Amino acid sequence: KQKFTVEFPFQPSRRWQQFFAKLKMPHLCFHCLRVTYVNRLRRAGVRREAAMRLVNHASELIHKIYQREKVEDVAQWRDVVQFAV
Repeated sequence: KQKFTVEFPFQPSRRWQQFFAKLKMPHLCFHCLRVTYVNRLRRAGVRREAAMRLVNHASELIHKIYQREKVEDVAQWRDVVQFAV
């Protein structure tokens, strides 16, 4: 197995904040990118274990927090639920 080292910038959250501000998208943050990446991996059919390794999540609970459902993702279930009136 090959090993490699990655050096992270000092204050990475602040650096991302500055980057998004330059793009005139100050409402975004580093975690927005992680949420998007995790969801795109899931929608592409990447196994959860592989996705967790790609984003360095050791816990399934933490990994699930990053998953967001779109309306299209849950549309198949919307008619299954019947509301009592």
